[in-house]
Amino acid sequence: MPESLRRQLVVGPRNAARIAAAARWVDSYPPDQELLLLAANPDAADDFARMSLGGDARFGLVRLTLDRLASKLAAPVLAGRGLAPASDLSFNAIVTRCVHSLLNEGRMSYYEPIARRPGFPRAVARTIEELRMNRVAGSALRKLDRGGPDLALLGEALEQELERQGLADRAMRFDAALEGARSGPHPIGLPFLLLDLQITAARESELIELLAGRAASVFATAPRGDSRSIAAIEKALRCQAEEGIDEPVSDSLSALRQHLFEDSSPRTAPLDGAVTLRSWPGEAREAVEIARAIQAEAALGAPFDRMAVFLRSSNEYRPHIEEAFRRAAIPAYFARGSTRPDPSGRALLALLACAAERLSARRFAEYLSLAQTPPPSGEQVENQEAAGWVAPDSDLIPESLIERVEPAQSEEPALPDDPEAAVSIEGMVQAPWRWEQLLVDASVIGGKDRWVRRLNGLEMELRLRRKEMGEEDEARAAVLDRQLRDLAHLRKFALPLIERLAGWPAQAPWGEWTRHL
Repeated sequence: MPESLRRQLVVGPRNAARIAAAARWVDSYPPDQELLLLAANPDAADDFARMSLGGDARFGLVRLTLDRLASKLAAPVLAGRGLAPASDLSFNAIVTRCVHSLLNEGRMSYYEPIARRPGFPRAVARTIEELRMNRVAGSALRKLDRGGPDLALLGEALEQELERQGLADRAMRFDAALEGARSGPHPIGLPFLLLDLQITAARESELIELLAGRAASVFATAPRGDSRSIAAIEKALRCQAEEGIDEPVSDSLSALRQHLFEDSSPRTAPLDGAVTLRSWPGEAREAVEIARAIQAEAALGAPFDRMAVFLRSSNEYRPHIEEAFRRAAIPAYFARGSTRPDPSGRALLALLACAAERLSARRFAEYLSLAQTPPPSGEQVENQEAAGWVAPDSDLIPESLIERVEPAQSEEPALPDDPEAAVSIEGMVQAPWRWEQLLVDASVIGGKDRWVRRLNGLEMELRLRRKEMGEEDEARAAVLDRQLRDLAHLRKFALPLIERLAGWPAQAPWGEWTRHL
């Protein structure tokens, strides 16, 4: 293969064109050829492997991020030095400790007025990491008039603390990866693909340059406008970037793609419907308007799984997006995870674990603790209106759809005549936390028959104690009466569910499992 084809960097504004070029390079190798794919994140690598290779199986495509590859190469070196990788959380904690120590010693000057603010340790941790990844020495920092000496002190304190704790930060991991790459055979020498990899640090560029120098072939893609990454990849691969095929400027979207990250500007033209520019006050209102826009597109026939929302700052926007989609009944998948574990999903997993562990009482108690219990059998509501279902607020529904949506007429559900005697109120069981103690007192263990036998035995024991006590001690009698009532609620709720879990097959096709679940 000519040297010019062994090192290629394709640059273009269209993501689809760059991915197509990368797919053609991968397809030029046999399916069993071992190739290394480096992407910006695991989702991008997985999507490329699933959707861009025509569905053909490739047995040797190793998908990694640059940090993951560095960790693999650095692992033997760090283990030999007795060091462990520092996670982001532990790194931030160590920086926070260094800030606290320097403040107590009175050694900080420029940052002292803001160093006690909550967001300072995390912000300075990112700064120090970037400085260390670019090999900026403390002596160079001290020459800066504002903030430089403080950053140099923090860097020195961080190095001492990392050494004391036996931890390696990202810069140390990349140094160890460089050492491991020079001495280790794998994955050195493999053809590899850089899929829109953003290069922001000198150590990242050095590792790519070392890998490229020993690889049989390297193919890289980069979006036009990312001049820093393009320059770093050109230096690492020792090649010049090639312009990909440009699409004709036919609408506002194609013009936006070509000039979004460029210094140039498109020719003046009227804005068409391909691009819509909007601005809203605050993340919460913006999330509501995004939900409305998605509902409008769905009304025009676009399926939900053909829509996507890209967030500039996921940590700030994600809770608002999640809440707006929940209220608008829009099913959503979050690539980086939702804000918090969904309680209904955790409850289902607890029930599955209960069934898998032979009807474990501990797993059943975990399910109860998540407060996802429906009305027990015999108290099921007939329809949504009776359950008190409320339609989404009208501000989430596009105006074009308001006439089609008939708001549900619902009334406040009436409370039972005797709340203490009811198993559940408005679909929520009353005292699942007291049920856990009853499960402990009954010594419930696995097996449907044992559940029935142990709960029956506990009921007989409580009734016997209540009978022997009589009415002499009203307080203790009231406690036993409440326990008997709770036990009756537990039996009415739990035993039908245990019966259902016990009826699940040990093995079944997925189609049958969907009916059970």
